[in-house]
Amino acid sequence: MKTLTLAVLDTFSNPWLETEATVEERTRVLEFAATLPRTLGTNEETIRSAVTNALSMASETRASMSQMRITKLEVENANLRASVANAGKEEMDRLRYEHHQEVDSLRALYQKLSESKTNSESTLLARSEERGADVLRLTKENGDLQHTIDDLRTPAGRGRAGEFVLSEMLYDAGFEVEDTSMGAHKDQGYMDLLIHPKGFPEVRIAIESKNREKIDPKVHIGHFEELARDGITKGLFESAIFISLRANTKKEGGMHHIHMLDDVNGHPTVPVSYLGTERGRDAVALTRDIVQAHVCMHAASMMRFSDIRRTLFTGCGQPCDFQDVREFNDAMYTEFSAMLEDLNVQSKAVTTMQTSMKSSRIRIISLFVKLCDAQRRLGADVQEPCWMPEFRLARDKAASGITDALLWKNLSEPQKKRVSDHLGGRETFLKAARNNDDERGV
Repeated sequence: MKTLTLAVLDTFSNPWLETEATVEERTRVLEFAATLPRTLGTNEETIRSAVTNALSMASETRASMSQMRITKLEVENANLRASVANAGKEEMDRLRYEHHQEVDSLRALYQKLSESKTNSESTLLARSEERGADVLRLTKENGDLQHTIDDLRTPAGRGRAGEFVLSEMLYDAGFEVEDTSMGAHKDQGYMDLLIHPKGFPEVRIAIESKNREKIDPKVHIGHFEELARDGITKGLFESAIFISLRANTKKEGGMHHIHMLDDVNGHPTVPVSYLGTERGRDAVALTRDIVQAHVCMHAASMMRFSDIRRTLFTGCGQPCDFQDVREFNDAMYTEFSAMLEDLNVQSKAVTTMQTSMKSSRIRIISLFVKLCDAQRRLGADVQEPCWMPEFRLARDKAASGITDALLWKNLSEPQKKRVSDHLGGRETFLKAARNNDDERGV
Protein backbone atom coordinates (compact mmCIF):
# COMPACT_ATOMS: atom_id res chain seq x y z
CA MET A 1 0.00 0.00 0.00
CA LYS A 2 1.37 3.45 -1.04
CA THR A 3 0.61 6.72 0.70
CA LEU A 4 0.16 9.90 -1.42
CA THR A 5 -0.09 13.42 -0.13
CA LEU A 6 -2.17 15.68 -2.38
CA ALA A 7 -2.46 19.42 -2.04
CA VAL A 8 -5.89 20.83 -3.11
CA LEU A 9 -7.56 24.20 -2.93
CA ASP A 10 -9.31 25.28 0.17
CA THR A 11 -12.60 25.17 -1.66
CA PHE A 12 -12.38 21.34 -2.23
CA SER A 13 -14.57 19.37 0.14
CA ASN A 14 -15.59 15.73 -0.23
CA PRO A 15 -16.21 14.04 3.12
CA TRP A 16 -16.67 10.64 1.51
CA LEU A 17 -13.36 10.73 -0.22
CA GLU A 18 -11.57 12.26 2.71
CA THR A 19 -12.86 10.06 5.53
CA GLU A 20 -15.30 7.38 4.46
CA ALA A 21 -13.83 5.83 1.28
CA THR A 22 -11.57 2.82 1.55
CA VAL A 23 -8.10 2.58 0.03
CA GLU A 24 -9.44 0.61 -2.94
CA GLU A 25 -12.19 3.15 -3.53
CA ARG A 26 -9.72 6.08 -3.39
CA THR A 27 -7.38 4.19 -5.78
CA ARG A 28 -10.14 3.62 -8.33
CA VAL A 29 -11.21 7.27 -8.12
CA LEU A 30 -7.66 8.46 -8.76
CA GLU A 31 -7.17 5.95 -11.60
CA PHE A 32 -10.40 7.15 -13.16
CA ALA A 33 -9.37 10.78 -12.80
CA ALA A 34 -5.94 10.05 -14.32
CA THR A 35 -7.53 8.55 -17.47
CA LEU A 36 -9.46 11.73 -18.16
CA PRO A 37 -7.89 14.21 -20.64
CA ARG A 38 -6.21 17.06 -18.99
CA THR A 39 -8.03 19.65 -21.19
CA LEU A 40 -11.70 19.97 -22.17
CA GLY A 41 -13.15 20.77 -25.68
CA THR A 42 -12.79 18.40 -28.59
CA ASN A 43 -11.83 15.46 -26.39
CA GLU A 44 -15.40 14.57 -25.43
CA GLU A 45 -15.16 11.25 -27.20
CA THR A 46 -12.02 10.46 -25.36
CA ILE A 47 -13.64 11.41 -22.09
CA ARG A 48 -16.71 9.30 -22.89
CA SER A 49 -14.45 6.40 -23.76
CA ALA A 50 -12.49 6.83 -20.57
CA VAL A 51 -15.66 7.01 -18.54
CA THR A 52 -17.03 3.94 -20.33
CA ASN A 53 -13.83 2.07 -19.77
CA ALA A 54 -13.80 3.11 -16.16
CA LEU A 55 -17.38 2.05 -15.72
CA SER A 56 -16.71 -1.20 -17.54
CA MET A 57 -13.66 -1.89 -15.40
CA ALA A 58 -15.65 -1.01 -12.29
CA SER A 59 -18.48 -3.32 -13.37
CA GLU A 60 -16.02 -6.07 -14.20
CA THR A 61 -14.34 -5.52 -10.90
CA ARG A 62 -17.67 -5.61 -9.06
CA ALA A 63 -18.75 -8.64 -11.09
CA SER A 64 -15.49 -10.37 -10.34
CA MET A 65 -15.80 -9.57 -6.70
CA SER A 66 -19.42 -10.69 -6.71
CA GLN A 67 -18.43 -13.91 -8.43
CA MET A 68 -15.72 -14.46 -5.89
CA ARG A 69 -18.22 -13.70 -3.15
CA ILE A 70 -20.74 -16.10 -4.70
CA THR A 71 -18.07 -18.76 -5.03
CA LYS A 72 -17.06 -18.24 -1.42
CA LEU A 73 -20.67 -18.31 -0.27
CA GLU A 74 -21.30 -21.48 -2.27
CA VAL A 75 -18.26 -23.08 -0.64
CA GLU A 76 -19.43 -21.91 2.75
CA ASN A 77 -22.95 -23.12 1.94
CA ALA A 78 -21.63 -26.52 0.90
CA ASN A 79 -19.56 -26.68 4.04
CA LEU A 80 -22.60 -25.71 6.09
CA ARG A 81 -24.70 -28.34 4.35
CA ALA A 82 -22.05 -30.95 5.01
CA SER A 83 -21.70 -29.78 8.62
CA VAL A 84 -25.48 -29.82 9.06
CA ALA A 85 -25.64 -33.27 7.52
CA ASN A 86 -22.87 -34.55 9.79
CA ALA A 87 -24.40 -32.84 12.81
CA GLY A 88 -27.79 -34.33 11.98
CA LYS A 89 -26.32 -37.79 11.61
CA GLU A 90 -24.42 -37.49 14.89
CA GLU A 91 -27.52 -36.13 16.61
CA MET A 92 -29.62 -38.94 15.20
CA ASP A 93 -27.03 -41.46 16.33
CA ARG A 94 -26.94 -39.86 19.77
CA LEU A 95 -30.70 -39.77 20.03
CA ARG A 96 -30.93 -43.35 18.79
CA TYR A 97 -28.33 -44.43 21.39
CA GLU A 98 -30.12 -42.56 24.17
CA HIS A 99 -33.39 -44.09 23.05
CA HIS A 100 -31.89 -47.58 23.16
CA GLN A 101 -30.43 -46.82 26.59
CA GLU A 102 -33.78 -45.56 27.86
CA VAL A 103 -35.56 -48.61 26.42
CA ASP A 104 -33.05 -50.93 28.10
CA SER A 105 -33.44 -49.05 31.39
CA LEU A 106 -37.24 -49.20 31.16
CA ARG A 107 -37.08 -52.89 30.29
CA ALA A 108 -34.84 -53.56 33.32
CA LEU A 109 -37.16 -51.46 35.52
CA TYR A 110 -40.18 -53.35 34.21
CA GLN A 111 -38.45 -56.65 34.92
CA LYS A 112 -37.57 -55.49 38.42
CA LEU A 113 -41.11 -54.25 39.06
CA SER A 114 -42.52 -57.52 37.76
CA GLU A 115 -40.30 -59.50 40.12
CA SER A 116 -41.17 -57.16 42.97
CA LYS A 117 -44.87 -57.54 42.16
CA THR A 118 -44.53 -61.33 42.12
CA ASN A 119 -42.65 -61.30 45.43
CA SER A 120 -45.19 -58.90 46.96
CA GLU A 121 -48.07 -61.05 45.80
CA SER A 122 -46.39 -64.14 47.26
CA THR A 123 -45.70 -62.32 50.55
CA LEU A 124 -49.23 -60.94 50.72
CA LEU A 125 -50.65 -64.36 49.94
CA ALA A 126 -48.53 -65.95 52.68
CA ARG A 127 -49.50 -63.20 55.13
CA SER A 128 -53.13 -63.53 54.12
CA GLU A 129 -53.01 -67.26 54.76
CA GLU A 130 -51.20 -66.65 58.06
CA ARG A 131 -53.74 -64.01 59.07
CA GLY A 132 -56.53 -66.35 58.08
CA ALA A 133 -55.02 -69.07 60.25
CA ASP A 134 -54.61 -66.54 63.08
CA VAL A 135 -58.22 -65.44 62.69
CA LEU A 136 -59.40 -69.04 62.86
CA ARG A 137 -57.16 -69.74 65.85
CA LEU A 138 -58.21 -66.55 67.64
CA THR A 139 -61.85 -67.24 66.85
CA LYS A 140 -61.51 -70.69 68.36
CA GLU A 141 -59.61 -69.32 71.37
CA ASN A 142 -62.19 -66.58 71.77
CA GLY A 143 -64.94 -69.19 71.69
CA ASP A 144 -63.08 -71.28 74.24
CA LEU A 145 -62.50 -68.22 76.43
CA GLN A 146 -66.12 -67.20 76.15
CA HIS A 147 -67.12 -70.73 77.11
CA THR A 148 -64.70 -70.57 80.04
CA ILE A 149 -66.09 -67.16 81.05
CA ASP A 150 -69.62 -68.50 80.89
CA ASP A 151 -68.54 -71.43 83.03
CA LEU A 152 -66.81 -69.17 85.54
CA ARG A 153 -69.99 -67.14 85.89
CA THR A 154 -71.64 -70.20 87.42
CA PRO A 155 -70.82 -71.51 90.91
CA ALA A 156 -69.92 -74.90 89.43
CA GLY A 157 -67.54 -73.34 86.93
CA ARG A 158 -65.81 -71.25 89.58
CA GLY A 159 -65.58 -74.34 91.74
CA ARG A 160 -63.89 -76.34 88.98
CA ALA A 161 -61.41 -73.50 88.42
CA GLY A 162 -60.68 -73.39 92.15
CA GLU A 163 -60.12 -77.16 92.24
CA PHE A 164 -57.68 -76.93 89.36
CA VAL A 165 -55.71 -74.16 91.11
CA LEU A 166 -55.65 -76.12 94.36
CA SER A 167 -54.49 -79.28 92.61
CA GLU A 168 -51.57 -77.41 91.08
CA MET A 169 -50.61 -75.83 94.41
CA LEU A 170 -50.70 -79.09 96.34
CA TYR A 171 -48.90 -81.08 93.67
CA ASP A 172 -46.08 -78.53 93.78
CA ALA A 173 -46.02 -78.89 97.60
CA GLY A 174 -45.31 -82.65 97.38
CA PHE A 175 -48.78 -84.22 97.43
CA GLU A 176 -50.37 -86.79 95.20
CA VAL A 177 -53.70 -85.32 94.09
CA GLU A 178 -56.81 -87.14 92.82
CA ASP A 179 -59.90 -85.41 91.52
CA THR A 180 -62.92 -86.95 93.28
CA SER A 181 -65.42 -84.18 92.60
CA MET A 182 -67.51 -85.97 89.95
CA GLY A 183 -68.96 -89.32 88.95
CA ALA A 184 -68.74 -92.42 91.12
CA HIS A 185 -66.38 -90.84 93.63
CA LYS A 186 -68.91 -88.14 94.47
CA ASP A 187 -71.65 -90.73 94.84
CA GLN A 188 -69.51 -92.74 97.27
CA GLY A 189 -69.11 -89.79 99.60
CA TYR A 190 -65.79 -88.26 98.54
CA MET A 191 -65.18 -84.52 98.49
CA ASP A 192 -63.60 -82.44 95.70
CA LEU A 193 -60.01 -83.68 96.08
CA LEU A 194 -58.29 -86.60 97.75
CA ILE A 195 -54.61 -86.08 98.56
CA HIS A 196 -51.78 -87.74 100.46
CA PRO A 197 -48.10 -86.88 100.93
CA LYS A 198 -45.89 -88.61 98.38
CA GLY A 199 -44.67 -91.86 99.94
CA PHE A 200 -47.43 -91.95 102.59
CA PRO A 201 -50.58 -93.28 100.90
CA GLU A 202 -52.12 -94.14 104.27
CA VAL A 203 -52.42 -90.44 105.21
CA ARG A 204 -55.45 -89.69 103.08
CA ILE A 205 -56.91 -86.18 103.37
CA ALA A 206 -60.12 -85.07 101.69
CA ILE A 207 -60.41 -81.44 100.57
CA GLU A 208 -63.64 -79.56 100.02
CA SER A 209 -62.96 -76.30 98.16
CA LYS A 210 -65.25 -73.30 97.70
CA ASN A 211 -64.66 -70.44 95.28
CA ARG A 212 -67.45 -68.13 96.45
CA GLU A 213 -67.69 -64.54 97.59
CA LYS A 214 -69.55 -65.58 100.73
CA ILE A 215 -69.67 -68.74 102.88
CA ASP A 216 -72.89 -69.82 104.59
CA PRO A 217 -71.89 -71.77 107.74
CA LYS A 218 -75.15 -73.67 107.93
CA VAL A 219 -75.07 -74.74 104.29
CA HIS A 220 -71.43 -75.05 103.28
CA ILE A 221 -69.71 -75.76 106.60
CA GLY A 222 -72.52 -78.05 107.75
CA HIS A 223 -72.41 -80.07 104.53
CA PHE A 224 -68.61 -80.36 104.78
CA GLU A 225 -68.71 -81.69 108.36
CA GLU A 226 -71.41 -84.16 107.37
CA LEU A 227 -69.28 -85.43 104.48
CA ALA A 228 -66.23 -85.57 106.77
CA ARG A 229 -67.95 -87.70 109.41
CA ASP A 230 -69.47 -90.00 106.83
CA GLY A 231 -66.20 -90.40 104.87
CA ILE A 232 -64.12 -91.08 108.01
CA THR A 233 -66.67 -93.61 109.20
CA LYS A 234 -66.61 -95.39 105.81
CA GLY A 235 -62.81 -95.35 105.78
CA LEU A 236 -62.66 -93.25 102.60
CA PHE A 237 -60.09 -90.90 104.17
CA GLU A 238 -58.55 -90.15 107.57
CA SER A 239 -59.06 -86.39 107.75
CA ALA A 240 -60.47 -83.43 105.83
CA ILE A 241 -59.81 -79.77 105.10
CA PHE A 242 -62.32 -77.07 104.13
CA ILE A 243 -60.67 -74.39 101.92
CA SER A 244 -62.47 -71.20 100.96
CA LEU A 245 -60.42 -69.43 98.30
CA ARG A 246 -62.18 -66.05 98.30
CA ALA A 247 -64.19 -65.77 101.51
CA ASN A 248 -63.82 -66.11 105.25
CA THR A 249 -65.04 -69.38 106.78
CA LYS A 250 -66.62 -67.48 109.71
CA LYS A 251 -64.83 -69.80 112.11
CA GLU A 252 -63.17 -68.24 115.12
CA GLY A 253 -59.40 -68.08 115.14
CA GLY A 254 -58.78 -66.13 111.93
CA MET A 255 -57.83 -67.66 108.63
CA HIS A 256 -56.80 -71.02 110.14
CA HIS A 257 -59.10 -73.05 112.38
CA ILE A 258 -59.23 -76.68 113.64
CA HIS A 259 -62.08 -78.84 114.89
CA MET A 260 -61.86 -82.40 116.28
CA LEU A 261 -64.24 -85.02 114.89
CA ASP A 262 -64.92 -88.47 116.33
CA ASP A 263 -63.02 -91.40 114.89
CA VAL A 264 -64.53 -94.84 114.23
CA ASN A 265 -64.35 -95.58 117.96
CA GLY A 266 -66.26 -92.44 118.84
CA HIS A 267 -63.22 -90.59 120.21
CA PRO A 268 -62.74 -86.94 119.09
CA THR A 269 -59.25 -87.53 117.72
CA VAL A 270 -59.63 -86.68 114.04
CA PRO A 271 -58.56 -83.11 113.25
CA VAL A 272 -60.57 -81.30 110.59
CA SER A 273 -59.20 -77.87 109.67
CA TYR A 274 -60.61 -74.82 107.95
CA LEU A 275 -58.77 -72.28 105.79
CA GLY A 276 -60.23 -69.05 104.45
CA THR A 277 -59.41 -65.41 103.83
CA GLU A 278 -59.27 -62.64 106.41
CA ARG A 279 -62.52 -60.98 107.34
CA GLY A 280 -63.66 -57.86 105.50
CA ARG A 281 -64.62 -56.87 101.98
CA ASP A 282 -61.06 -55.87 101.08
CA ALA A 283 -59.59 -59.24 102.05
CA VAL A 284 -57.38 -60.67 99.29
CA ALA A 285 -57.71 -64.21 98.01
CA LEU A 286 -55.57 -66.98 99.45
CA THR A 287 -52.01 -67.17 98.20
CA ARG A 288 -50.09 -70.28 97.21
CA ASP A 289 -47.79 -70.04 100.26
CA ILE A 290 -50.66 -69.88 102.75
CA VAL A 291 -52.50 -72.85 101.22
CA GLN A 292 -49.38 -74.99 101.05
CA ALA A 293 -48.34 -74.11 104.63
CA HIS A 294 -51.77 -74.97 106.03
CA VAL A 295 -52.11 -78.30 104.18
CA CYS A 296 -48.53 -79.34 104.99
CA MET A 297 -49.05 -78.59 108.70
CA HIS A 298 -52.33 -80.49 108.65
CA ALA A 299 -50.69 -83.51 106.97
CA ALA A 300 -47.75 -83.48 109.41
CA SER A 301 -50.13 -83.36 112.37
CA MET A 302 -52.20 -86.21 110.93
CA MET A 303 -49.10 -88.36 110.59
CA ARG A 304 -48.20 -87.75 114.25
CA PHE A 305 -51.79 -88.23 115.44
CA SER A 306 -52.06 -91.55 113.61
CA ASP A 307 -48.98 -92.83 115.45
CA ILE A 308 -50.32 -91.58 118.78
CA ARG A 309 -53.75 -93.16 118.24
CA ARG A 310 -52.17 -96.53 117.45
CA THR A 311 -50.07 -96.26 120.59
CA LEU A 312 -53.00 -95.27 122.85
CA PHE A 313 -55.70 -97.63 121.57
CA THR A 314 -53.92 -100.64 120.10
CA GLY A 315 -50.35 -100.68 121.28
CA CYS A 316 -50.66 -100.84 125.08
CA GLY A 317 -52.35 -104.24 125.25
CA GLN A 318 -54.61 -103.06 128.12
CA PRO A 319 -57.86 -101.10 128.25
CA CYS A 320 -57.20 -97.39 128.44
CA ASP A 321 -58.81 -94.90 130.74
CA PHE A 322 -61.06 -92.87 128.47
CA GLN A 323 -60.58 -89.81 130.69
CA ASP A 324 -56.84 -89.96 130.09
CA VAL A 325 -57.44 -90.30 126.37
CA ARG A 326 -59.77 -87.30 126.39
CA GLU A 327 -57.29 -85.22 128.38
CA PHE A 328 -54.53 -86.15 125.98
CA ASN A 329 -56.80 -85.42 123.02
CA ASP A 330 -57.67 -82.03 124.50
CA ALA A 331 -53.99 -81.31 124.91
CA MET A 332 -53.35 -82.23 121.29
CA TYR A 333 -56.26 -80.05 120.19
CA THR A 334 -54.95 -77.16 122.28
CA GLU A 335 -51.44 -77.50 120.87
CA PHE A 336 -52.68 -77.84 117.33
CA SER A 337 -54.91 -74.79 117.74
CA ALA A 338 -51.94 -72.87 119.11
CA MET A 339 -49.88 -73.94 116.11
CA LEU A 340 -52.59 -72.70 113.76
CA GLU A 341 -52.85 -69.47 115.74
CA ASP A 342 -49.10 -69.04 115.29
CA LEU A 343 -49.65 -69.66 111.60
CA ASN A 344 -52.32 -66.95 111.59
CA VAL A 345 -49.91 -64.52 113.23
CA GLN A 346 -47.18 -65.46 110.77
CA SER A 347 -49.55 -65.08 107.84
CA LYS A 348 -50.58 -61.62 109.01
CA ALA A 349 -46.95 -60.67 109.56
CA VAL A 350 -45.99 -61.92 106.12
CA THR A 351 -48.92 -60.04 104.55
CA THR A 352 -48.00 -56.86 106.42
CA MET A 353 -44.36 -57.20 105.41
CA GLN A 354 -45.29 -57.81 101.78
CA THR A 355 -47.59 -54.77 101.81
CA SER A 356 -44.86 -52.64 103.37
CA MET A 357 -42.28 -53.84 100.86
CA LYS A 358 -44.62 -53.10 97.97
CA SER A 359 -45.32 -49.63 99.38
CA SER A 360 -41.61 -48.92 99.79
CA ARG A 361 -40.86 -50.20 96.31
CA ILE A 362 -43.60 -47.98 94.85
CA ARG A 363 -42.18 -44.93 96.63
CA ILE A 364 -38.66 -45.72 95.41
CA ILE A 365 -39.85 -46.15 91.82
CA SER A 366 -41.82 -42.88 91.97
CA LEU A 367 -38.82 -40.99 93.36
CA PHE A 368 -36.50 -42.45 90.71
CA VAL A 369 -38.91 -41.55 87.90
CA LYS A 370 -39.16 -37.98 89.22
CA LEU A 371 -35.36 -37.76 89.14
CA CYS A 372 -35.29 -39.00 85.52
CA ASP A 373 -38.04 -36.53 84.53
CA ALA A 374 -36.14 -33.65 86.11
CA GLN A 375 -32.94 -34.62 84.29
CA ARG A 376 -34.80 -34.83 80.99
CA ARG A 377 -36.31 -31.35 81.50
CA LEU A 378 -32.82 -29.99 82.17
CA GLY A 379 -31.54 -31.59 78.98
CA ALA A 380 -29.09 -33.88 80.75
CA ASP A 381 -27.79 -36.87 78.80
CA VAL A 382 -28.88 -39.68 81.12
CA GLN A 383 -29.14 -43.37 80.24
CA GLU A 384 -32.47 -44.52 81.67
CA PRO A 385 -33.26 -48.12 82.68
CA CYS A 386 -34.79 -50.50 80.15
CA TRP A 387 -38.23 -50.45 81.82
CA MET A 388 -38.65 -46.66 81.70
CA PRO A 389 -40.49 -46.57 78.30
CA GLU A 390 -43.08 -49.06 79.61
CA PHE A 391 -43.48 -47.05 82.81
CA ARG A 392 -43.99 -43.74 80.99
CA LEU A 393 -46.48 -45.40 78.66
CA ALA A 394 -48.41 -46.84 81.62
CA ARG A 395 -48.36 -43.47 83.38
CA ASP A 396 -49.80 -41.71 80.31
CA LYS A 397 -52.41 -44.43 79.82
CA ALA A 398 -53.40 -44.22 83.48
CA ALA A 399 -53.98 -40.49 83.04
CA SER A 400 -56.42 -41.24 80.19
CA GLY A 401 -58.58 -43.35 82.52
CA ILE A 402 -57.76 -46.78 81.10
CA THR A 403 -58.26 -49.75 83.43
CA ASP A 404 -55.35 -51.72 84.86
CA ALA A 405 -56.49 -54.90 83.12
CA LEU A 406 -56.61 -53.28 79.68
CA LEU A 407 -53.35 -51.42 80.27
CA TRP A 408 -51.56 -54.65 81.14
CA LYS A 409 -53.18 -56.49 78.22
CA ASN A 410 -51.88 -53.92 75.73
CA LEU A 411 -48.24 -54.54 76.77
CA SER A 412 -46.22 -57.03 74.72
CA GLU A 413 -44.71 -60.13 76.29
CA PRO A 414 -41.15 -58.65 76.29
CA GLN A 415 -42.51 -55.53 78.00
CA LYS A 416 -44.29 -57.62 80.62
CA LYS A 417 -41.09 -59.62 81.23
CA ARG A 418 -39.06 -56.43 81.76
CA VAL A 419 -41.66 -55.17 84.22
CA SER A 420 -41.70 -58.48 86.12
CA ASP A 421 -37.90 -58.76 86.20
CA HIS A 422 -37.15 -55.21 87.32
CA LEU A 423 -40.21 -53.80 89.12
CA GLY A 424 -41.46 -56.73 91.17
CA GLY A 425 -44.45 -57.70 89.06
CA ARG A 426 -47.66 -56.37 87.61
CA GLU A 427 -49.30 -55.05 90.78
CA THR A 428 -46.33 -52.95 91.87
CA PHE A 429 -45.82 -51.64 88.33
CA LEU A 430 -49.44 -50.50 87.93
CA LYS A 431 -49.67 -48.97 91.41
CA ALA A 432 -46.40 -47.11 90.89
CA ALA A 433 -47.63 -45.76 87.54
CA ARG A 434 -50.89 -44.53 89.03
CA ASN A 435 -49.15 -43.21 92.16
CA ASN A 436 -46.69 -41.23 90.02
CA ASP A 437 -49.58 -40.01 87.90
CA ASP A 438 -51.46 -38.77 90.99
CA GLU A 439 -48.39 -36.97 92.34
CA ARG A 440 -48.05 -35.10 89.03
CA GLY A 441 -51.49 -33.71 89.68
CA VAL A 442 -53.11 -35.32 86.67
